[in-house]
Amino acid sequence: MSDNKKYYYLKLKDNFFDSEEMKILESQKNGIEYQNLYLKLCLLSLKSDGKLTFKEYLPYDVTMLSTVLRVNIDTVKTGLEIFLKLGLLDMMETGLIYMTDIQSLIGRGSSEAERVKEYRERIKSEKGVQLYKKRTPEKEKEKEKEKEKEKEKERFIPPTNEEVNAYILQNNFIITPEDFIDCYSARGWMVGKNKMKDWQAALRTYVKNDMKWYPKKYQSEKSIYEDL
Repeated sequence: MSDNKKYYYLKLKDNFFDSEEMKILESQKNGIEYQNLYLKLCLLSLKSDGKLTFKEYLPYDVTMLSTVLRVNIDTVKTGLEIFLKLGLLDMMETGLIYMTDIQSLIGRGSSEAERVKEYRERIKSEKGVQLYKKRTPEKEKEKEKEKEKEKEKERFIPPTNEEVNAYILQNNFIITPEDFIDCYSARGWMVGKNKMKDWQAALRTYVKNDMKWYPKKYQSEKSIYEDL
């Protein structure tokens, strides 16, 4: 029979069940069922060279596996989770499942080490393709735009004379816009060691300090500033 990369038998070593993975599986509640499930999955993947797919194009899901393998669906679901943690299978984001150790179990005459290496490289390659698809140039540009928008929100823009004057009139403050703007312009719009974020809050603080420094100016307007 010609070698068309479809394999129909497993080559189990005599110490197969002595491996750490098989011992851990056996130690689980219903562990024998998980071992049985694992072997069934390996056999099912032979025709697709290690992939769990129906007729080479449709990835098996939990329900399909339960039906095809005649195994309880809860056992299949829990078993897949355990196999994934033990590194016995690899799952793509598309749902496609690879049996990771299948190349060392395939009955074939060529070098086992070469088959294992080639198989694992193929899995890595497919993961790389999926990662690239997720990070398309368009999505990268969208992310950059979002970052720029966030930076724009954080970037402080000094208020105009009109904006400061309007806020002063709104609150009946006894200062001129020039007093506030000149003060903080000279400081580079810094509040201590940090860049100013809220000029209105800074203006209120400025008025509070002005009241401390020049109390006589505010004596007749005391009620206006009691809440500052």
